[in-house]
Amino acid sequence: KQGGGFIKDLYACVGLPDIIAFVPYLLFIKAKSKTGVQSDHQRIFQDRCKTANIPYLLVRDISEVEKIIY
Repeated sequence: KQGGGFIKDLYACVGLPDIIAFVPYLLFIKAKSKTGVQSDHQRIFQDRCKTANIPYLLVRDISEVEKIIY
């Protein structure tokens, strides 16, 4: 964080989820607080995953992740 804003990586994919897992298939996981809202870029990424039949989880609690992974 610098000067009240985050430094953006010019080479990072905008909207990329927080976690990329292989369990044994590819799985994208975006973590949000109970009141958190996805950005437009995050929703676009989620829609692209749906189109490509790639699992994408929007989770609010670690227990949601544990149900899928364990």
